[in-house]
Amino acid sequence: MNRRDFLKNSAAVAAVLPSFNILHAKDGVIGPDDDQINVAVIGYGAEGEILTDDLVKIPGVRVTAVCDIWPFRAKMARGRLRTLGHTVNIYEDYREMLDKEEIKRRGIPVYVNAGVNARSVAEHTFTLMLACLKRIPIIDKQVRQGIWKKQETGTSCHELYGKTVGLVGMGAIGRHVAEYLNVFGAKILYTDIHQLSPEQEQKLNATYIPSFEEMLSQVDILSLHCPLTNENKEMLNEKTIAMMKPNATIINTARGKLINESALYHALKEKRINFEDFNYISREDYMEISNNRNI
Repeated sequence: MNRRDFLKNSAAVAAVLPSFNILHAKDGVIGPDDDQINVAVIGYGAEGEILTDDLVKIPGVRVTAVCDIWPFRAKMARGRLRTLGHTVNIYEDYREMLDKEEIKRRGIPVYVNAGVNARSVAEHTFTLMLACLKRIPIIDKQVRQGIWKKQETGTSCHELYGKTVGLVGMGAIGRHVAEYLNVFGAKILYTDIHQLSPEQEQKLNATYIPSFEEMLSQVDILSLHCPLTNENKEMLNEKTIAMMKPNATIINTARGKLINESALYHALKEKRINFEDFNYISREDYMEISNNRNI
């Protein structure tokens, strides 16, 4: 693909790997009249690396920004691209990359492939719920060490049936999680800035709670499925964690910065929260959290 084809078919390029986005951003594509096309790539896992390698082969195209929630991936991208003569800015949150006013002024399209991994994330969320309730990580570790505490460990396991699960965010992922929860007979509460229609709520057997804080005291399991914004950053903190039931479980497959990690660590250490299982954590080196046996 040459530079002209890229300009005409940037949507097609963005769709090469549907789980990643190519954004026109502060350091990204700045328009067809410039001598060079700067591309910002979101997500630098195995597929993102392949996509980036393909992009840098296009004459007149330069990758100038990479965003990934895992800092080591972004640093790896910068090192790799530096050898190819590309100076790369690194971001942990793609929103920091976007100059919305300039994008609007220039009429530049932003391609976001939303929802392509919704079912996969929902399945992962459900797996984490069962792993916490059934103490699978602890039992696995004990068995590998030759420890067999069937009665003691078994009495600490719980069923999902009858548990009250609170979903924060009822987008594509949240709705898939609700579908799975219904099969297991759980009670579903949810909060979102947009309430579902009565028909959707009936289909998902889900009850809307207008306030996040109001929902906290009612749930046995809290599962986060919302984007990170300035308004909800560290929505789970010392104050809100204290509103939860003793021994509640927190599942976070959204963004690490939704949770104040210091407050979470102390709640786990003091056994005010039973289990926290996360897919994203905002700081990789926060080893005090990951070393806790209740995670």
